[in-house]
Amino acid sequence: MTLDERILDAIKATPGQKAKDIAAQLGVDKQLVNSALYGQLKASLQQDKAYRWYLKGAAGINEREEEGTKQLDTPLARLCRYYLDCLSRDDVGGVSEFASSKYGQPNYVELTSLPMLSETEADPFDSEGGRWLLGKVRRDRNRQAVFLGYPVHLSLIRSRKSNWEGFKVEPLFLFSVQEADSLYTKPMLGDTQPQINFQALRSLSNAGETYLMEEAIQLAEELGLNSMPSEQPDLDELFVRLREIRADWDWQEDTNPYSLSSGVSLSDLNKQGIYNRAILVAAERSPYTKGLESELGMLQSVEESKYRGTALGLWLTKQTIKSPPADQQALLEVLPLNSEQRQAVRQALSNPLTVITGPPGTGKSQVVTSILVNAAWQGKTVLFASKNNKAVDVVETRVNSLGPRPVLLRLGAKKYQAQLADYLVSLLATTATTDDHERYHECEAIHGKLQQQSDALDAAFRSVVELRNEVDALEQRVEQARRDMGEEIFRRARSIDREELEQKTAHIRRAIDQTDRAKQGFLTRFFWPLIRNRRFGRLAAAVEPFQKTAQQLGLAMPEDASDFMTVSEWVRFGDRLAGRVTEIVEAQAYFTKLSALTEGRSIEDLSRSRKELRTRKEKDSDVMRYWDQSCSSSLGRPRVAEAGLLSSGRWIS
Repeated sequence: MTLDERILDAIKATPGQKAKDIAAQLGVDKQLVNSALYGQLKASLQQDKAYRWYLKGAAGINEREEEGTKQLDTPLARLCRYYLDCLSRDDVGGVSEFASSKYGQPNYVELTSLPMLSETEADPFDSEGGRWLLGKVRRDRNRQAVFLGYPVHLSLIRSRKSNWEGFKVEPLFLFSVQEADSLYTKPMLGDTQPQINFQALRSLSNAGETYLMEEAIQLAEELGLNSMPSEQPDLDELFVRLREIRADWDWQEDTNPYSLSSGVSLSDLNKQGIYNRAILVAAERSPYTKGLESELGMLQSVEESKYRGTALGLWLTKQTIKSPPADQQALLEVLPLNSEQRQAVRQALSNPLTVITGPPGTGKSQVVTSILVNAAWQGKTVLFASKNNKAVDVVETRVNSLGPRPVLLRLGAKKYQAQLADYLVSLLATTATTDDHERYHECEAIHGKLQQQSDALDAAFRSVVELRNEVDALEQRVEQARRDMGEEIFRRARSIDREELEQKTAHIRRAIDQTDRAKQGFLTRFFWPLIRNRRFGRLAAAVEPFQKTAQQLGLAMPEDASDFMTVSEWVRFGDRLAGRVTEIVEAQAYFTKLSALTEGRSIEDLSRSRKELRTRKEKDSDVMRYWDQSCSSSLGRPRVAEAGLLSSGRWIS
């Protein structure tokens, strides 16, 4: 039986296989399978966007393809189209370098093989040109990055002023190259998912600037680049499909990533078109997140029902996201937390949406770790996701190192599968004995006592801080009164009987008001000559015993209390007296708060106590033993997993 017949039989038996699956099943090289699939068998087979193979005319394929490309009119789809339009109006650049330079070395290096497909794993920087390019980029680390480009389009350009013409090198796909931590080590090829070079697409397509972004999204969709990372197409098949779906482009050479063209260099070619060549090139760092346009294109096709009940859905429909006060629940502090971090953890565990931001070194990683551990401790399931694989690796290592068995299951690419299998075996092999239960309850009691002490110290600390803030505010308010009264009278204000002073002041002000004819009623004003002397007599009787108190308050009383000519002086004295009483009241409030602050425990003392308690937790490992027993005991089997999409509405940033 020929290889073609064996491949057909395999697809008939199991439709929807990829080339690598067929090759593994038949035990042959994948290149031979691809040659057959894209060669003699192409007329008998068809392939979907996920690079799966079916017999020609298989039912359901066209329907699935159309369903995946339909445009939705949902709030999320409209928002994505808005951002895509913004990107299209921005300056979307790309990589485009002159094929030759009269000043010597062009700004690119031509390669002899693709490192990610080469069996010998050749180092692309192990050449004179590679070392030159690497040095050039490292001298300008903040602005440029290295990319590997394949295949390469030569674009003919002409100058209208000087009638000069020449070629520019524009790779169709760009693969990022991750810079090494040390200047003395080589960079490594990064994520193998390629970017579409907008400059090459601009030269090859008929789309104007306004529709260039839409053309890029459509091309990425047709090539399957918008799939999940685990479903990304193999590069050799990607390049074959590109040739098929864009047959109208000016292809000059067949694309064969396993065997690049050689002979005449790119700088010596003189015909526009696409060549089976690869280059290393330095380019400006992208002004926006890599792949953002593809992700926006993917989000456009998400059905509204999948996010309607989430925080994202509420935000898109302009509904209020209720955020009640965080539950003041006890936390398992496997890492030291300050009051702000502790509140952030409680907030994240209680509310549907929590945003935590801060510059580097402010403890965000501690907060994230504490959120995950406490969620697991409470028996909750959490999806922890990040755009940065390294960030997920750091958190996974930190969380799983806190106990005897894994708590966070790291999902992702193939390299994590073996580790995941080990974790699952460890979880399935875990059993709890009676001693485990007893130790769990013992550690739980110890942890409870430590938590009570910690809560009491936190409450005392907050009270002292609030009291100190009150004293500071009162001190600022009484500073003017201190200057008005003088230091001696201000100190004496502490011992003045406030109630007695307020009563005397009210009595004197009533007497002063009764001597002011303008403040009396009509009949009193009419008969004023008859009752005036009696009113002034009451004023004299009221102020006579107040002479000494006025001197203690630093106030000078008018000399005569029986002459209607001094009424205005007494009115002003009454106002000054009322103001001085107000100052005395504020001064006494300040002295009362100051005494409470000086007689209580200081912030420094409370801080030392909190530090001692934290040290005890770390040295005695009471909290860690409790966490260890939580992980080991069947009383709770927390599960925390990482995934790429959070649909429950609880986002942690």
